[in-house]
Amino acid sequence: MKKNSKTKVVIATDVRFWHCSTGAQRRIHSLVDHLRKQAMEVTIIYIGALDDPGNQHSLNQERRIIAEQNFDVRSLMEDWYPNGWFNRIVWKCKCIANWLLQGISTGTPQNKIPPENKTKYLDDFANPLWAERFQVMTDRIQPEAVIIEYITLGYLVPATKQNPAPHYLVDTHDLLSERHRQFQLHNFEHWIRITPEEETEALQRFDTIIAIQNEEQAAFQKMVQGETNVIVAGYPTHVGNPIPLERTLKAEFNLGYFGSDNPSNTQAITWFLEEVWPKLLEICPQVNMLIAGSVCNSLHPPTPPANVSFQSRVDDIGSLYEKFQIAINPVQFGTGLKIKNQEALAFGKPLIVSQQGAAGMVIPNQASPLVVTPSAESMLKAILNWVTDENALATTAQAATGYVDEHLSPDHVYAALTRCLQSLSATRS
Repeated sequence: MKKNSKTKVVIATDVRFWHCSTGAQRRIHSLVDHLRKQAMEVTIIYIGALDDPGNQHSLNQERRIIAEQNFDVRSLMEDWYPNGWFNRIVWKCKCIANWLLQGISTGTPQNKIPPENKTKYLDDFANPLWAERFQVMTDRIQPEAVIIEYITLGYLVPATKQNPAPHYLVDTHDLLSERHRQFQLHNFEHWIRITPEEETEALQRFDTIIAIQNEEQAAFQKMVQGETNVIVAGYPTHVGNPIPLERTLKAEFNLGYFGSDNPSNTQAITWFLEEVWPKLLEICPQVNMLIAGSVCNSLHPPTPPANVSFQSRVDDIGSLYEKFQIAINPVQFGTGLKIKNQEALAFGKPLIVSQQGAAGMVIPNQASPLVVTPSAESMLKAILNWVTDENALATTAQAATGYVDEHLSPDHVYAALTRCLQSLSATRS
């Protein structure tokens, strides 16, 4: 490798992150954007077909959206899929045969593999043909590093690595075994069933593990017992400029909640409407709230709660945050990083979170833009303090900008990852 050539990075993902419609998508988007700004040559290999009949966007639309953002996206399926109906049938039969053989070789009972809309096991994600094709594509690119998005794509890492081989990193997003455990405790089905032992074994395939927050970094370090490097790369809040204080104070709604329709969000806002909202209205009848995002589609209260408005479709999150003064996140379970927290602070919103919602966040002792509330009573008290005292609200909102600059800038959030990747380039120079 030439001394001044760019670091080559391949990112493998089955997430269409260029749409930026969920927190996870925006997190991957920010990571890719940061690496490109560090003068790295980033190639995205999409594990799947861009021309997917189940996708709301056509292939041309997908490619247009990708081109507008100047991403180098190469689809595993479009490249791998043979031309002609006969060749496609042969290829499909070969896929099925490999899948069945894999089940037999791993001792996976066939009734363990659930339908597409049911919970899956880690082994269900493995596809040896895709792994083979992925290896061919990465061999052509010759990257210094390969970042795998989510541990479910860990099967793409070859069991026997070439020499020299790229440095394999897994961007975990969540401590999945713990997330699965918490979902079970609250009687919700998680999208994957995975034990700590299975997760540990999968993590050990990688050279570096990327945790999304420091508490999960410590958990991963304990799981791999120091045998694998573990770094933190969270989510920077460069999604927009802080909304001016005067507009925040004059916003249409006092409170706002923004979330997708996953079970932890649905349970969180349901809990808030049952445990906090009625008491808040008794004390402060004029208070109002906006609930936004696809979580609205999962809420079915017997009667619409008083003074609450719903907005299921959000085309621009900046315009959404203009509509309310205070952001809340009463989440009761889950893992990872609560990206809605970071985004609220980025737009200059005071933030009230549950103890679970604050996991992995830095909590300042002074001039904090967020309040951590371990109970319904403490959450009620915090809301009343800001709703009834404009000076307290203004002081807290002003603290958000300083918090973002100190803790959530891209250079700060991605510092460890940047050092890791740049050291690979230097080693090969």
